[in-house]
Amino acid sequence: ISGLYCHCDEAGLAAAGGLAVVEELREAVRSFSRTKPSFLHSRGFGPNGPAGGTHSYFFASAFDHVAVQPAGYVCIPGVAATAVFITGVLEKLGVAAKVLKRYEYKNAANALTEKAFTGAHREATE
Repeated sequence: ISGLYCHCDEAGLAAAGGLAVVEELREAVRSFSRTKPSFLHSRGFGPNGPAGGTHSYFFASAFDHVAVQPAGYVCIPGVAATAVFITGVLEKLGVAAKVLKRYEYKNAANALTEKAFTGAHREATE
């Protein structure tokens, strides 16, 4: 075997399984690519695949060379994390939340007791 060629299809990766299967396949490609060249071709990496196309993009990142058709697309969605703090609303209603927190990184109660992210909550969310 002198090299590896793969045609990546988002539907094919979805049929193969979830992220755990994709990670296992990716590690096999990375191992192979340490000694021999690897090439991947795809029609595109878009928002319609599993996890918004990120599985196929993640899999492709293990290859030495990646080619997308000229009319293809690459759509890499971002990741966001938000939190809702309702302490101000509770104060206006005259309600005080009574909660017990065991450690600073236990953030579930922060929605009721804080008006913004604490340092530990921000660290855990980022």
